[in-house]
Amino acid sequence: MDGVITDTTRDLVCDLVAKHNVPVSSVNGTIEAVASAAGLEVKGEVSERSVGRIMLEADVAATVQLADEITRSKGM
Repeated sequence: MDGVITDTTRDLVCDLVAKHNVPVSSVNGTIEAVASAAGLEVKGEVSERSVGRIMLEADVAATVQLADEITRSKGM
């Protein structure tokens, strides 16, 4: 499954960038440091391009969710 970024990894990337202000260029290093401290091995990397796409997809999903919530609230 080379090249496949799991949903768990996508969520982690979003949290690191959006909630913890980790720069895109530091995502892999941050994941590696935390995994190492926990005694875990990291397989592969997430490219900066993939991080950008993950963040874009998250933004689109949030926008769709907001639009849905607005639509539902107007219907009440």
